[in-house]
Amino acid sequence: MRRVIALLMLMMCTTLGAAERRLSAVFSHDSGYVIEPIAGAGSATLLYRNGMRVGTVRAGEPKSLGCVSDARTATIDGAKPEDGDVLLATNVEVAGGETRDRELTAEETRSLLRYARVFLRTDAELDVNARVMDPGGELLIVGSWSTPEVACAGSLFLIARVDDVSAKKVTPQVATHRRRADCTDAAYIEPLDHLDLDGDRFDEVIARDHAKEGYDYLIWQRGPGGRWRATRRRGSGC
Repeated sequence: MRRVIALLMLMMCTTLGAAERRLSAVFSHDSGYVIEPIAGAGSATLLYRNGMRVGTVRAGEPKSLGCVSDARTATIDGAKPEDGDVLLATNVEVAGGETRDRELTAEETRSLLRYARVFLRTDAELDVNARVMDPGGELLIVGSWSTPEVACAGSLFLIARVDDVSAKKVTPQVATHRRRADCTDAAYIEPLDHLDLDGDRFDEVIARDHAKEGYDYLIWQRGPGGRWRATRRRGSGC
């Protein structure tokens, strides 16, 4: 009987712990900093970049970003995001070693550019936002390849193992297309960072899904067999 009670208490604590886990995005805005909730209610105070702890953040007054945003001003102690940079904050200490995050090599850039143009069926110049992430022992290329706003082909969001990208072949684990409805809408998935949110020692990949009226957040999680699935969280979109 005591073992049963102890097991139930452990299960309750585990469930509560998981429910209390929070995730927020921290970035610069209007000559200051803001913190915007992605998952969970309440404050997320531990600041991370590339899966590594880089400081703390404290939420302040409400800050209007979009029609459904719940952002607040932020005070940061430690590494600060530059323009266009997004850091992640959580309320749970995340274990992480030295990161191997890096920029793409010239060969990787060429191979992925060819793949993106074939995928999007376009010869247009592409805006590239991609890098190599180290989410936990296996290097991944995570990025977005977008056509200019005057083109209608839209954009490609891709997750691929570094070992699956070569001069001859690209074999992605995720390849998602965002097409512009009227050739002028913003329509692309912006990779932000990675962080181990569920304690399985393999980081989730966090991204913003941009559309005409703002953006949502996507939490990409790798499951059994290397299959990825995305959980959508509301951001500043309408």
